[in-house]
Amino acid sequence: MTKASIPNELSPKRKRMMDMILALGGLKEEKAIPPNKVSEAIEDLKKELTPLVDSITAFPDSYSTKFLSSAKKAEIIPEITDTALLKDAISNLEKTILLTPTDALEGLLKSLKDTLESSEAAGKEQDTFTENLKETTSKMGT
Repeated sequence: MTKASIPNELSPKRKRMMDMILALGGLKEEKAIPPNKVSEAIEDLKKELTPLVDSITAFPDSYSTKFLSSAKKAEIIPEITDTALLKDAISNLEKTILLTPTDALEGLLKSLKDTLESSEAAGKEQDTFTENLKETTSKMGT
């Protein structure tokens, strides 16, 4: 039975020489591939990746569209009565639209603005009603 021989470490000089041989061999291999083959391979890769890239870039818009349609069906947005919350949401959404404008986000922004306007109008109406009620009760008291 023979013992398996364990290869010794290469000396630094021999290791540098082997590294140089490998590097030169690699350069020769790169020169062996014609540039048009490289261009073809890149174009093929682009064709294969295009559907994936398209679906990734379409995700935010499709997500926002579905969210907006769900929010409209559930009538969530008109239920928000806190004007400070609405103003904050509108501000954040406007900043987002500046970065990535999409139709769905603009639709959501419009819905939030409409809700804010109606909420502020209702608040003014309520204030007017309260003032009229106070005047009426004070007249009735006298």
